[in-house]
Amino acid sequence: CEQELAAAGYGSSFVLQVRKELRYAKGAMPAVESLAKTLGVSSRTLKRKLLAEGTSYRDLVDELLSEQALA
Repeated sequence: CEQELAAAGYGSSFVLQVRKELRYAKGAMPAVESLAKTLGVSSRTLKRKLLAEGTSYRDLVDELLSEQALA
C-alpha cells in the first residue's frame, strides 16, 4: 500500500505539505509564489520538488478542485 500511495504522490512529505496548504487556503487557490513563500522555499524550488515527486502544482490544484466539485 505504501508503494502505491507513494507512486500516486501521497507518500511524500513535501506533496503532503502542499496539499495541506491548498486544502486550508481561504478563498481562491493561492498562487504558486504565495504558497512557496508560506513553505519557505522559492517558487522554482517548489516546482522542482514537486516535479521530482511526479506531480506539479497545477496537478495538485486541479485534483483539489475536482475533489471539492464532487463533494
